[in-house]
Amino acid sequence: MKEFRITIDREEFTVRVEKVRHGIYRVELNGKSAVVSIEEVAEKISAPQRVEPVLMERAEKVKVEPGSIYAMLPGTVVKIFVNEGDEVQAGDPILVLEAMKMENEITSPASGVIKKLNVRKGEKVETGDLLAIIG
Repeated sequence: MKEFRITIDREEFTVRVEKVRHGIYRVELNGKSAVVSIEEVAEKISAPQRVEPVLMERAEKVKVEPGSIYAMLPGTVVKIFVNEGDEVQAGDPILVLEAMKMENEITSPASGVIKKLNVRKGEKVETGDLLAIIG
């Protein structure tokens, strides 16, 4: 049985999960147990939806401006696909941020022009750092 600590709305829970068979798990949450069916769904998730709950406290401190793209986790910029002045469409790749040995493609949230590119290849960024501005 695997044990996890999760934080939801700043409240910590202990969750234990044991695989019974493919797609069926026994889950214990704070001493209560249930057998559940879990269907795995493979889909592309955009960066803002992937934010871990533990990062939310830090991310909440970021002043969000329309068209601004912020780092949602610390990492290193390994690729940049655009330059200032380039036109982009919503969903176009802007850069790749390597974090925890995984490459995370950061995409444009909207169509527009790259007004400011605030990072360079090889630069380390922290959660909440401004990466680019699209206008």
